Amino acid sequence: MAEERVLEPTLYYAPTSGVALAFHLLPKESRRVGVIGLGVGTLAAFGRAGDLIRFYEIDPMVISMAREYFRFLRSSKAQTEVVLGDARLALQQEARAGGMDYELLVVDAFSSDAIPVHLLTREAFALYWQHLRGDGVLAVNVSNSFLDLAPLVCALGRESGKTCRHVLVEASAGAPSGSAWLLLSSGRAFIEDAALLAAQHALPSENWSGTVWTDERSNLYQLLK
Repeated sequence: MAEERVLEPTLYYAPTSGVALAFHLLPKESRRVGVIGLGVGTLAAFGRAGDLIRFYEIDPMVISMAREYFRFLRSSKAQTEVVLGDARLALQQEARAGGMDYELLVVDAFSSDAIPVHLLTREAFALYWQHLRGDGVLAVNVSNSFLDLAPLVCALGRESGKTCRHVLVEASAGAPSGSAWLLLSSGRAFIEDAALLAAQHALPSENWSGTVWTDERSNLYQLLK
């Protein structure tokens, strides 16, 4: 609530988190970022003048609370937009219009007990790549108390020839909730970035026996912790 801390990212988005490292990789000016899942709008804290951060949120009550009780959206230096509706349907419509040309797309919809499976399929990830530039980064928040989403997300990335980085932050004074992020890209700067290499933890097994999810087939039981 302190005025000087209005734009301080917290929880899953602390300065040492995977998504913070993803923002570190972006150009210094005029960055285009898409975010699936608004929450209270914390990721707007990373915005700079000239940036566009476009949020996709299915629940109108979440949007109302983010705007009324939190200040990230209205205090951000970036231009922020909020699209009401199912993110995948919105992205499909935008793809037909030519795509959003994002440098970073954040998928942050999996920390609850009930996850939106349709955002974790082969078809969904193909849609994400359509909206990302060739060297763009897909950041997926896989922090979840009951499901281990990391093997599935890495498998979906490898299918598309992407390099996967696993950034795990244990709970501490600076990040009281801890977080687990997977970052995926084929960009050279991403693959060679020293900060990402230093932060990376062990990746899920290359020999994961699970089946990559599709719109016709998924299995939550295989991801139970």
